[in-house]
Amino acid sequence: MLLGLREKFWAVDRVVEIATVNGEPGLWIHDGGRPVAVMAIETDGERILNGYVVVNPEKLSAAVTSGGSGTS
Repeated sequence: MLLGLREKFWAVDRVVEIATVNGEPGLWIHDGGRPVAVMAIETDGERILNGYVVVNPEKLSAAVTSGGSGTS
């Protein structure tokens, strides 16, 4: 799934960083510091249970502001 999205939406200066999102492991995707998406991955410690993606610009700016680099 992620590879398909990457091919369709990837920008030249886009960066993906590992982050903690709402206490869960996740990814912070940004273009030169401008947030594009945050993805949280809910696990039970061994398996992935759910994945959550936020792309709403208002929610993204709050996540980045409150947590530093893509954390909230």
